[in-house]
Amino acid sequence: MKKTFYVLALIFIFSFSYTEMYSQPWKDNLPNKKVGTFTLFEYQKAFNDYWEPYNVQGGYYINEKNEKIKASGYKQFKRWEWYWKSRVDNVTGEFPKYSLMDGLQDWQAEYGTKSTLGNWQPLGPSNVNSPDFGTGRINCMTFDPTDNNRYWIGAPGGGVWLTEDNGSSWTCLTDDNPVLGVSVIELDPGYNGGTNQIIYIATGDRTVMDNPSVGVLKSTDDGATWQTTGFSAGPGEGMTIGGLEIDPSNANTMLVGSSTGIYKSTDGGDTWTLKQSGAIIDMERKPGSNTVYYASTYGWDPKIYKTDDTGDTWTLVRTITGHYRAEIAVTLADPNYVYIVTSENAYDCGNVERSINSGDTWTTMYDIGDPNLFGWKTDGSDAGGQGFYDISIAVSNLDKDEVYIGGVNTHLSTNGGASFTGVTCWISSTLYNKNGCAVIHADHHNAYYYTVTNRLYYVNDG
Repeated sequence: MKKTFYVLALIFIFSFSYTEMYSQPWKDNLPNKKVGTFTLFEYQKAFNDYWEPYNVQGGYYINEKNEKIKASGYKQFKRWEWYWKSRVDNVTGEFPKYSLMDGLQDWQAEYGTKSTLGNWQPLGPSNVNSPDFGTGRINCMTFDPTDNNRYWIGAPGGGVWLTEDNGSSWTCLTDDNPVLGVSVIELDPGYNGGTNQIIYIATGDRTVMDNPSVGVLKSTDDGATWQTTGFSAGPGEGMTIGGLEIDPSNANTMLVGSSTGIYKSTDGGDTWTLKQSGAIIDMERKPGSNTVYYASTYGWDPKIYKTDDTGDTWTLVRTITGHYRAEIAVTLADPNYVYIVTSENAYDCGNVERSINSGDTWTTMYDIGDPNLFGWKTDGSDAGGQGFYDISIAVSNLDKDEVYIGGVNTHLSTNGGASFTGVTCWISSTLYNKNGCAVIHADHHNAYYYTVTNRLYYVNDG
């Protein structure tokens, strides 16, 4: 009966909350206990005690100036709370210690595998053509080097999806994987879709922990089946992966940036060695180089590390004191250029900084005194944002001064980050959309400039 309940309830182990990854002020109300031991009831009490004086209605509250203010992080917590209310122990509030995959395997051992005779059809919703709603959050993306109409996307809770017709239709490749969260998709350097069909994915959700990672998975048949590698974790460990890079000159040499540090493999992922500690949120390779990589950390006082020897040693090249989280972008237009963007306080936009000598020295191009690029208004006139949750930065591969910053909305700079103009907005209302921006869904988690088609791709909450 116990196994049956877990399978029917679709329980997935989550021994500590994704909110542990947030820098939310209500966390100060939590008991003085070890992270990973909190119950749902303790999270609820800390959250409710903090927000009660604000009288939040529909995710907004009225401040002392009679302005309607978005309660940042409120909506994400309420979604998470709703998910877990029916899954924790209803007496103690403790999270389950039994995973969905464990339950499924036990079920199959006792009752057999699923029937192949059922005729199932999707009933929706499927509002994929609506700019305001969408059907799910996307974390990452990568492109087939041999076919411009073919690319993959990774969702934080929905797996890897492949399109072969430029997005008109999609096929899921990971329904049988132990964790459906995906943070990075990386192709083998020799991938050609024929004799080489090797794909790697970093599992889990890299920021909000909707799905903790079970490590790096590998497919040798274009995503039809997946195998574990030597970089693995149990679903209860709460690990995240923010970066996965493969040496383009040697497919056996790989780097992973995780919540416990940067690891290197020289045998195709079978064994791994810790090279640098720290919670890594992003990792980028210098264009045209086989040896130079950059990595950034998640949390307060984010750090930028650089390696010149394919990850054997790492040098701290920048610390942004008093800020939160950093994302990195590089460009084919000038491989020596490196950009970073931070969050000032886990909400508002912090700095946009640039290096023109491969990360050795840095210049602040746009600082916290400028309009807020992470807010809900396209002119940056409002405070707040979701820097703990959605940050993206991309640079044109044709113009090293063309920089895109994504938060709730998207902003463009044509002068190397010195100034920005809003180019997309989450809503058409002129209260927020100040300059007639294109309306696309909010909360941009990653951006990719694809040189072959001269297009910028954003993956967001829609």
